Amino acid sequence: MIWLALLASFAWTNRVAFAQTPVIVPTPDERIPVGFQLLDSAPGIQLYKKDYPNGSPDYVQVIDLSAGARLKLLHGQITEPRPTRGSYGGPDPRMTSPALQTYWQQVLETDAEAFCVTNGGFFYMPEYPTRLAFPLKVDGQMITEGWGIKTYIEQKLILELWPDRANIRPLSAESLYDSEAPNILGGLTEDANKRAKYAVGRTFIGIADYDDHNGYETVLILNTQTALQSSAAAVLRDFGAEKVMMLDGGGSTQLLCKSGWHIRSDRPIPQAIAAIAAQPPRIAAQPLEQSQWPVLVEGEGFPFYLKVRNTGVLSWTIQTTQLILDPSPWGVPQWLPLEGEIQPGASAVFSDTLAAFRKAGLYQVKVSWGIRHGGETYYGEPLMTQAVVLPSALRDQRQALQSQIEQWRAHSSPEQVEAQVERWLEEKNGASLPTAMVEDKTTRAVAEVHPQDAVWIPLIMLPIVIILGFMVSRRTVHG
Repeated sequence: MIWLALLASFAWTNRVAFAQTPVIVPTPDERIPVGFQLLDSAPGIQLYKKDYPNGSPDYVQVIDLSAGARLKLLHGQITEPRPTRGSYGGPDPRMTSPALQTYWQQVLETDAEAFCVTNGGFFYMPEYPTRLAFPLKVDGQMITEGWGIKTYIEQKLILELWPDRANIRPLSAESLYDSEAPNILGGLTEDANKRAKYAVGRTFIGIADYDDHNGYETVLILNTQTALQSSAAAVLRDFGAEKVMMLDGGGSTQLLCKSGWHIRSDRPIPQAIAAIAAQPPRIAAQPLEQSQWPVLVEGEGFPFYLKVRNTGVLSWTIQTTQLILDPSPWGVPQWLPLEGEIQPGASAVFSDTLAAFRKAGLYQVKVSWGIRHGGETYYGEPLMTQAVVLPSALRDQRQALQSQIEQWRAHSSPEQVEAQVERWLEEKNGASLPTAMVEDKTTRAVAEVHPQDAVWIPLIMLPIVIILGFMVSRRTVHG
């Protein structure tokens, strides 16, 4: 009977080990190119910035239409309708060119969730009031067909905007008037020669399918004061854009957001694009920082911290709000309290110590989290974090490795950092590491034990019960 009990215990132990099969889960920020940092965000929109030694940064807005964010096409006041002078026999009006801050004030008057406003389509600078070169359709109404039909042959495009998706395709009379999109803006292909070999101001727009639902729900807008055309398009492709369109650039390039002026120009423009965030939920949070790549020694707990921003409309208080942190199986679920009131837009830091890692290796840990406010709970996307656990023999090298990892993270993608850490560990595989470490190289684990695993217990115990019953019955008969 002791042997059977040990067998059952062995079987259950291996069931848990099977549940710890390595799982690699991508983090939400893996699509953001190296060097870009989050500058500001609102529901459905993020603004990223990348600095360069020349002091002329790139700015990229990531606008998720499926999340409720939207784009609004703006234009100056029409002074002369010219209803039949357009490229295809339709309108080609003359219009005023307001300053970008005027557009910003107009948007704020109607949309409290205004996030950014930027310059848009090409126009004819020699005359004022001016005309747009390519089509503009706003809320179902064709504002202009544009005058530029004979320019940039086979290099003209249109951006089509629906409430939840977008598309970019070649411009023609058929594509323009057959389109059911309520909003359309014309532009050029990325290789149309607009001072292509010069590093000047650029405004590019792209579309991406981040959710893999066979549609383009994400719009990307790049603004920069100094870039080649090819470089501007490449930035958006690095962000995942599958289609790219060039908008007006040079001195027209400008960007004004709720976070302030980022690219300023005195040039008035006849057409602009406003990015409007989605309506904020009552309870919501956005991760800002988390523990990444701590270097530990066998037997030490993992000091985990999480900084989150209150992106809802309700304030968090000590009496009403807690953070739910579940790092299972590397610790037990915790309800972590606040240290004070956190108003919308403010941030809070939570910390906990996960269970100790008892074997040296490279670990990936998934941490589930949420915000509990009164009777409501907001669950964020699970977070992935990494930890390096050194054997005791390498304790004196932990600080050096920690410093090296920080340098790698500043210039490399998460995948590259992981590869560099692995190489560092392999270089120490000689006499410094235990034999098990040499054989296994690194240990990867995202361990998850699910409640349904418990169904194995009665299945494993069933043979024991049957044998016990059989032995008792034989003893009764022979007694």
